[in-house]
Amino acid sequence: MAKRKVVWLEIFADDRGELAGFYTELFGFDFKDYPDMNYTTLSTGNGDEGFGIGIGQRTEENPGVTTIYIESGDLEADLAAIKGKGGTVVEESMEVPGVGRMAFFKDPGGNFMALGDFTPPQELAAGFSQAQGRAIAPDPLVLRPHPRPVSDCPHPPHPVIIPAEPTT
Repeated sequence: MAKRKVVWLEIFADDRGELAGFYTELFGFDFKDYPDMNYTTLSTGNGDEGFGIGIGQRTEENPGVTTIYIESGDLEADLAAIKGKGGTVVEESMEVPGVGRMAFFKDPGGNFMALGDFTPPQELAAGFSQAQGRAIAPDPLVLRPHPRPVSDCPHPPHPVIIPAEPTT
């Protein structure tokens, strides 16, 4: 079996800036805050050398669930395998326009996890740029609102984060 990439990690904090500072000072990660979305992103490396970390705002209504996003080329096959090995599908595959497809599951230990079949960064950059009528700023990540209303989503509300390459 081919090894899969971990493509995103999502954690939560009472004070996103303080937690971002912790990781920045200890490990040299870059961070960007998105106050309108109550979300902060950390960039752990350059290009394919690292992956991103998102820090969501912990609140009484949304205590947050640490989630690891794993790359998938076939969500349906992976979900069937997860069920066969004792995992539980929390949310079947959902399409996120301009991002790709995601699914959420719990492993046999009860850990909340995600699978992603994401659009290649070059296509994302072009699609996002055209949709917004402008080029993407040279940020390592682009945030989009979560595609489902909070009441319809089985996991804590959060934005969808996608890797992006800037366009000119």
